[in-house]
Amino acid sequence: YINSKNIVFFAIVKDIVLIVVLYVTTNFYFYLLAQIGITILSNIAISRKTDKLFPEIAKYKKEKVPKQELKVIIRNTLAMLCHKIGSVIVSGTDSILISSFVGIATVGVYSNYKLICYCLQQTTIKFTNSVTASIGNLAVSADGDKVIAVFRKLYFINFTLAFFVSCFFYTLSNAFIKIWIGDSYLLDDACLLIITIDLFIYQIRQPAIVIINAYGLFWPIKWKSIWEAVINLLVSLYLV
Repeated sequence: YINSKNIVFFAIVKDIVLIVVLYVTTNFYFYLLAQIGITILSNIAISRKTDKLFPEIAKYKKEKVPKQELKVIIRNTLAMLCHKIGSVIVSGTDSILISSFVGIATVGVYSNYKLICYCLQQTTIKFTNSVTASIGNLAVSADGDKVIAVFRKLYFINFTLAFFVSCFFYTLSNAFIKIWIGDSYLLDDACLLIITIDLFIYQIRQPAIVIINAYGLFWPIKWKSIWEAVINLLVSLYLV
């Protein structure tokens, strides 16, 4: 909860600072620098809080990590890097491809739907993220059968949540956008269905991601995200 308080506090500070920076300078580079600066301050704050709460850790600062353990850390870090790169490519290329091959106006229409999806994802992901630490604790304190049983329950609850969220999005998003900004910003039913399927798949993957994060299973799936990004890019190029 201490880290959560730190995150929320600096998120509020960041939003205020970014608004002021944009209003005063109207410079995008200063905007990016402000984001980096706030992130650094957030990390410094939580680091000092950790040193204050756990002073006994200081005596281990000069200790060296065993080579075998260091090798595992480096391996998992590289695997996590592949995972992050793949995720960025998958989520960040859609708008670029649409603007390049279809038109910038279509990106504006598409972005409205993605904004709604993002808000729904950030709301529902709080449920799955909140149990990551509990799953990690369960992994070291219970047997495999217990973990599998908990995972199945979590998956069922998440699937139900994903189903209802996707149904509500498909049936209500057009009406919401029509009231919000007008008929000219609506997508046809086929495009809306594809966006809804993407939202549903994103949501039902969350329990698996929780297990991956809790167990640190980045190395066994190191190539998954890269192949996911490559396939996503090739299919997107074919469809446009």
